[in-house]
Amino acid sequence: MICYECQQAGKRRDTVALCNHCSAALCQDHAQVLADPITAQYPVCKKVILPLRARVFLCSTCKDALQQTNENSREASAVSVVPASVAGRDTVTA
Repeated sequence: MICYECQQAGKRRDTVALCNHCSAALCQDHAQVLADPITAQYPVCKKVILPLRARVFLCSTCKDALQQTNENSREASAVSVVPASVAGRDTVTA
């Protein structure tokens, strides 16, 4: 399989990963590896962030789009009752 981003630039590089969001094939230079926090939901509305994180591969387009969503949710959380230090902790971060 050939990297989608490289193919758009007229190059041919082998794929090492697929984007977790759009499934585009990505080479080592275009695959962005992120750590995704894993949360456990307990009764009585208690959410706990577990110590180990999952690995997520994203293309730059999806990473930028998801960060845009995370930034908007942080702005909204600053207005809500949820403290800013807790809001957004279960989002994909670099």
